[in-house]
Amino acid sequence: MNEQIAAELGIDEKTKGSLVRSVYYKTPAYEAGLRQFDIITGMDGTTYDVREDLIEAIGKKSVGDEVTLHIIRDGKKLDLKVKIGDKNKFPNLAQQQQQRQ
Repeated sequence: MNEQIAAELGIDEKTKGSLVRSVYYKTPAYEAGLRQFDIITGMDGTTYDVREDLIEAIGKKSVGDEVTLHIIRDGKKLDLKVKIGDKNKFPNLAQQQQQRQ
């Protein structure tokens, strides 16, 4: 998240979190209702200012664990329950994500 993105989304420029760039069909994020342009501010009561910290925290979870993502959507705070999936069931997604970085 940066000031420019915050301005484009109409939220406070001091908002910290991870912008959701895309949500792939049939993934746990999709099934939970996560949407493109949501901002994930935390998980299970802990805030994560940067994407890398959030990814690390998710990586410590086990397949099948349920987590609560704290998000901002259209300026409103929401909580979404997401079941951690098996990334091996979505091998093409990992490759697509690496190509974007």
